[in-house]
Amino acid sequence: MTARHGIMLYDFLAVRGSAEKLTMTLLESFPDMPLCCGYRNVAAFPDDCLPKAGFFDLNAASRLVEW
Repeated sequence: MTARHGIMLYDFLAVRGSAEKLTMTLLESFPDMPLCCGYRNVAAFPDDCLPKAGFFDLNAASRLVEW
């Protein structure tokens, strides 16, 4: 078993933009690192595209109508 040395934090996964693509690419380089984010748009980021090492959703919600 490989020891985990950290967790990648991300504010919100809302759209598949450049920052999100960079985050997912970094996670590919660190396959044992889980991802934690405050908000996730499930339609844009379904479970099958999340890291295999684990995903922690803080279940934050926005009160903005656009979200």
